Amino acid sequence: MTKLTKLDRGACHVLREAINEALSSIDFENRYGVDINVGTMSYANTGAGPISTKLEIALLNADGKAETQQRIDFKKRANWFAGLAPTDLDREFTDFDGTRFKIVGLKPKSRKYPIVVEDMENGKLFKFPAKRVSGALDRQKEGASK
Repeated sequence: MTKLTKLDRGACHVLREAINEALSSIDFENRYGVDINVGTMSYANTGAGPISTKLEIALLNADGKAETQQRIDFKKRANWFAGLAPTDLDREFTDFDGTRFKIVGLKPKSRKYPIVVEDMENGKLFKFPAKRVSGALDRQKEGASK
């Protein structure tokens, strides 16, 4: 393990992983029924710090999934977008290139890319336009009905 020499974007990345790893060693899910992750991190551009961070704590639902603000927003506002419904949360779909994604939330302030999806292969999160997601769901329905 190397010591940090600057507090910058790279340091935020290293520290986020270390903090999340340390938090995962405590069984918050079973002990308290919550999920805890490091939220946003910010740093001064001086390289000397400080770094500020926010912890995101979410209750677990009956399925054991964290009820994040993005999940809550999707349930409340999915009907804003043609072709989407609150029941589409956690639905999987295949994109144009064959990549499998799962709908995990909504960012209502993001006009161009409001739908948050998770890549089923590596767990990375992406923001997609609503039309792209609803189109993929439609193609999936058409394929199933044939």
